[in-house]
Amino acid sequence: MAARVTAALEARGAQVYRLAAGESGASLRARSGPLDGVVDLTLQEPFSSDAPDAWEAPLRQSVEVIQACYTEWIEEEDAQRLFYMPVTMLGGAMGYEGQAPQPLGGIWAGFAKGLPRELPNCNIKVLDVAPVELERLGELIARELYVWDMIEVGHREGRRYTLLGEEQAVGEPVLELTSRDTVLISGGGRGIGLALARALCRNFGCRVVVTGRKPLPRPEEPWLLMDDAAFRAWSREQLRQVPPGETVGRVKQRLEALGRERELYHNLQQAQAEGLALSYEACDFNSLAQVEQLLSRFGPGLRGVIHNAGTDAPIRLTAKRPEDFVSTVRVKVKGFLHLLQAVRGRPLAFFCSVGSMTGRMGGMAGQTDYGAGNEGLARLGLWAAPQVRFPLKTLCWVTWDNLGLIANFKAATRYMAAMNVEEGLYRWQRELLAGGSGEVGFPGHTGQALVPGELGRYWLTSDFPSFARLASLYTLLGELVSFRRFRSVRARNRLRAPSAPLLWEFSAGGEPALPVSLLLEYMCTLGEWVTPEAWPDLFLREVRGLSVRLGALAAPGGELVLEKEATGRWEGSAWVLDIQVRRGTDSEPVATLRLVYERTPAPPEPPRTWAPESGSRPAPRGSTGLRWSCERLEAGRWSSLAGGGVLGRVRPCLPSTLWSTPLLPQPLLPTAHLEALLRAALERGRTEGSSPTRLSIGCLKRGAGQGPCEAVLHTPLENSWFVLDAAGVPWLEAQEVRFA
Repeated sequence: MAARVTAALEARGAQVYRLAAGESGASLRARSGPLDGVVDLTLQEPFSSDAPDAWEAPLRQSVEVIQACYTEWIEEEDAQRLFYMPVTMLGGAMGYEGQAPQPLGGIWAGFAKGLPRELPNCNIKVLDVAPVELERLGELIARELYVWDMIEVGHREGRRYTLLGEEQAVGEPVLELTSRDTVLISGGGRGIGLALARALCRNFGCRVVVTGRKPLPRPEEPWLLMDDAAFRAWSREQLRQVPPGETVGRVKQRLEALGRERELYHNLQQAQAEGLALSYEACDFNSLAQVEQLLSRFGPGLRGVIHNAGTDAPIRLTAKRPEDFVSTVRVKVKGFLHLLQAVRGRPLAFFCSVGSMTGRMGGMAGQTDYGAGNEGLARLGLWAAPQVRFPLKTLCWVTWDNLGLIANFKAATRYMAAMNVEEGLYRWQRELLAGGSGEVGFPGHTGQALVPGELGRYWLTSDFPSFARLASLYTLLGELVSFRRFRSVRARNRLRAPSAPLLWEFSAGGEPALPVSLLLEYMCTLGEWVTPEAWPDLFLREVRGLSVRLGALAAPGGELVLEKEATGRWEGSAWVLDIQVRRGTDSEPVATLRLVYERTPAPPEPPRTWAPESGSRPAPRGSTGLRWSCERLEAGRWSSLAGGGVLGRVRPCLPSTLWSTPLLPQPLLPTAHLEALLRAALERGRTEGSSPTRLSIGCLKRGAGQGPCEAVLHTPLENSWFVLDAAGVPWLEAQEVRFA
């Protein structure tokens, strides 16, 4: 198979280096020249219970290969060049239809989806094939490379598939738990597993057995009897007095292990004091003998099994030993297979695996192994469900609110919002009692740590919590050209009248043109991608120094291609982005501006008042050189005010007015009001027969206005234009608006 793939790629001009099975990934470092990508044939042999560890050696090699590329790839700014493509044998439908020949391919799918969090410009595509497609695997790989659309693609019987999420309500309870029932939870001594164990004991009176690898500590241990303050002081003393032959790192690891044992012991003591039927057993689920011995102690009362065991050490891939990577995956995958074998003949009411959204969508930086283990677990669950007589379900959770394995909760929420603990427990118990098999995910709203190369790959369903925001970012960003996290981004927008009908709303020099308000949308969206390190909470306060060559916005024939670039830096306490837009190889930019972000939102402002209106007239439509049709954006009604000001009543426009695309953006700016403002400013500032070629705005300042905008106000005394919300509070202030 490797030879056929190599031949197919070389026939299309690629230079291919083939790494033999068992060859160390470190040998790649001896090669001269860069590597553009990796095609990983992973584990192609069908799954066999006689060789349950066959995945370990290929996975070590995969980890070594990416580690060998890491130093070069993390410096790459080109967003199109690099790739990692694992090829899996899940049946061509990613394991969701039919029996997957090799369900452990899910391990590589989870590994791949975590890589962009560490290597932002590494494009990922997981290619899944049915056995019937293997003869043309090389052709399929060549066809899919450099088409960075979906992150998971399957081929089966000549058809191409991907995965979509679908919101579903949990079913009504069909099972019940009583005091006669026992539930086993692997790894439930702390975190969310313990929280569920306590809830099951309280709510149903059932017996719950939680487990861990080590026996309970002896009650007479002095460090166990200390209160928390005394234990912290004792730990600091241990670190100050490291004995000869030891290292601070090893002492720290032992102290952390003692801390976990203390937590487990006190959790069980508290449960006993509450009268809960909660007990603890030591069991290493990587050992089939230990699992079978544990299960032999349960009688017919064993009602349910929850495979919750897991480890997570979130450090970047370069710092992980391949063996440690495999060990993290092993807890999820091998533990599942051992439990499944031990309970296969039992009449369970449910078998629930605890997965993670890190497998489905990628975790935080440093969680490539944790994501690999959880996605391997989810695909194993799909494979195993038809083979057993009880419901087998995998629940993929987001981080729970300050509970569980996560080492840095605040960092985790920069990737995805956390689950409220009480809500999580309620949902978990509902899922158990509803029965059924399959995979259920609980995604939260995505945070700031998303990288632009991931857009459009996971969330192509309106059921996703962040659909509206991500659809906006996807459409407005356009084609990603280059990216440097925390520093810069370049992207390309290709606008065509059928998908951007506002190209016919505005004209420059007699040609259809992009309205300035829409140009601002395409420019300002870059601020989502060039953020400071650690993603502090910032608020867009000002757009400074906008300069636009109006004639360059023309789109002859209704087509326009814009190249945009943003670079960011701190200026004192403000985060500043300089953005410019060009057309092709033009030396002079089409537009330039500066975005200014601050740590606080705009301060409260009182509503604006104005003198009684004197009559009403239609809005101006512009001069000969610049003209608005006012067919899609309401023109509004304008009145002259005492003192020489003007007021325009303008209704907001819907996103479908601005774009005709499947993924409608949600505008950042009040488009209709901004265009009305520009029309009125042009009318007041131009001289008869003039045809302006440039627009400049000294400052667009975000006000404290909320909700829909209602009016545009110009006050000569302040020489500013205001967009007001329904309460009259400025939503936007435009200073020094000039056409020249």
